[in-house]
Amino acid sequence: MKAIYGERRLWASILQGFILIVTGILLIVFKQSFVAWVAEIVAVILLGNAAIRLYRFYKNKIDNKNQQVQLIIILASEVFLAGILLFYSGQTVVWIIRLIGFYHALLGIMNVISFVLLIKNKANNVFPHAFMTLVHLTLATIAFTASETHLNILTIMGAYIILIGLTFIQDGRRVFISKYYENRIRRGIRFPLPILLSVLLPHQALNKINRFLENELITDDMHQQYRNRHENSQDIDSFEIMVHASRHGFGIAGHVNISYQNKVYNYGNHDTDSRYMRGAIGDGVLAIADKEKFIEASMAAGETIFEFVVALSQPQKKRLEEKLAELEKKLVPWTLETESQRKGFGGFIQRRADAELFKFSQGKFKNYYVFGTNCVLLSDEIIGTSGLDLFAMVGFLTPGTYFAYLNREYKKDGSIVIDRKVHNRKLRKEMRALETEKPA
Repeated sequence: MKAIYGERRLWASILQGFILIVTGILLIVFKQSFVAWVAEIVAVILLGNAAIRLYRFYKNKIDNKNQQVQLIIILASEVFLAGILLFYSGQTVVWIIRLIGFYHALLGIMNVISFVLLIKNKANNVFPHAFMTLVHLTLATIAFTASETHLNILTIMGAYIILIGLTFIQDGRRVFISKYYENRIRRGIRFPLPILLSVLLPHQALNKINRFLENELITDDMHQQYRNRHENSQDIDSFEIMVHASRHGFGIAGHVNISYQNKVYNYGNHDTDSRYMRGAIGDGVLAIADKEKFIEASMAAGETIFEFVVALSQPQKKRLEEKLAELEKKLVPWTLETESQRKGFGGFIQRRADAELFKFSQGKFKNYYVFGTNCVLLSDEIIGTSGLDLFAMVGFLTPGTYFAYLNREYKKDGSIVIDRKVHNRKLRKEMRALETEKPA
């Protein structure tokens, strides 16, 4: 049964990939005509949704004023957007192109800041950042200067959609190849969803858990879903990738840690006195903490942790340990000196998880940058340079891209992602209640 379910998911991934590829090809061939056609379909769907909402409103006779106001706002928004798409369809293409230009201009600015910080810290291999800055600013220029008769940016957009489609097909390749060859070609180039879509994936997963709890949908089947997938997984050499989600600040976008041999390596902008640009930049701080205490502390702070256990071969284990030893050579102990530092995350994790705090003496991680040298980049460098061939990501790395990929890998039979656990205080309470309710 499990094998059939897994194969269906693989075929679904392949089907999604083909749909994206066809969409990309149609966009390249028909350009503005295809966009206008899609806009009209979206407008019809929006009007249909509005009609269904209105019907349900009168059928169910909603008396709650807040719900009535919310419904009116949603209805008005759907009708307004549908009207724009239908009556100004000729301008839809230009609006989309300008939005694409704004998106790439934003990414270009992020890359410029990252490049400057890397130069400042005398980091190695800064050329890729310079190249990506040039690519994004060039695409932004093309988009801002494009007219209705010169829409080359749509060709580029179509090509990107095709590459995303190929990534989905790559995820479903196990339908066609054996486990042996799957493990040999594990690492591949991946083209993720745009950063603005992928960045909120951990937060969406957190919302799903909260909906389960609020609607009291915790069942024995769901309980089993959150149990260990492999009962003997503790006997396998492995390390853990932890994706955090919370409801506040940059925590909405998630956070990523690496854990190995009951130690958590948590990198972030933990020096409150060095922060600027609203906390986007600051001194990079690495906290090395006890795993169990760190999880408890994170849950106490209202966070949910999605923990993925990744199996290690003996050569991979050796390279991982060598990489961590190399990383630790660049660290210098950091002592909390001010009241604001002690009240910040550094002080919190030191008190609650016996964490040791360090700063970097050199290299690109000396400065933390939320859109560049962030927690995901450090984790990815540990994974990638250690020979742990998970995936090579093109573009910005976000916790959401890692979460989406690891979640898909976990659901595959024979995957090196051998276990998934969810650490959530409310969920744990429900699980313990179910355990006590079970007959002996």
